[in-house]
Amino acid sequence: MGWEQPEAIHFGRLKIVGMTLSKTRLKSLGIRWDDARLPTLAGLRNRGIQPEAIWNIMLQVGVKPTDATITSDNLFAENRKLIEPRANRYMAVIDPVKVIIEGVTGELTAKLPMHPSYPERGHRIITLKPSNNRIELFIGRSDFEKASRGSMIRLMELINIEVTEKLDNALITYIHSKDLESAKKVNAPIIQWVPLDGVSISVERPEGMKLITDKGLAEPAVEQVGNGEIIQFMRYGFVKKTSNGNFIYVHD
Repeated sequence: MGWEQPEAIHFGRLKIVGMTLSKTRLKSLGIRWDDARLPTLAGLRNRGIQPEAIWNIMLQVGVKPTDATITSDNLFAENRKLIEPRANRYMAVIDPVKVIIEGVTGELTAKLPMHPSYPERGHRIITLKPSNNRIELFIGRSDFEKASRGSMIRLMELINIEVTEKLDNALITYIHSKDLESAKKVNAPIIQWVPLDGVSISVERPEGMKLITDKGLAEPAVEQVGNGEIIQFMRYGFVKKTSNGNFIYVHD
């Protein structure tokens, strides 16, 4: 036929540290090929890894006759560049603990940007109304454990509170001040919070071949997020919504 002999190119596998593609192992664990814990293309897609991130990694590694190994951090770093400007920000707290703010005489309002770098995307307003001169809200347990009596905490885009009493599962506080500068002067931690009408959330977080479930509350605006959309829970990480109230952890 006059055809030329084709050139055969042999190339090695691309492995990701801490992730397995062993069919025998996956079969024994009963894991599907598109599970978000796996470095298969379908698994990475379900987790929220963008096609461009995989493409960029492949270009960096190149075609080699031997196996190449990268860490998940390499892949996540490429993915972060892509989703960081796209993902809107929301507040969520894992393992919520109640905060009681006493001596409140009027409404408190927080104006939260959808994305701090893109003001044109707009913002959302959360208004807290006192009952019997007190307001109740939730913070995450990790922030609760760091709080101590007499310490100041900045509730993101809202107020500065000072802890007067720390109970087993609640903080009793009062409003110390409202401006951000007062908090900066004493290096007060700036933490996210959720109002009493927050929505329940469940986040599946892959850690190697384990799948850990974090449960908590998110601000009501999270209900407007579409399935498949990637957002960022502030100070927690990027997450992808899979169904109402359910998310898969992408990476930090």
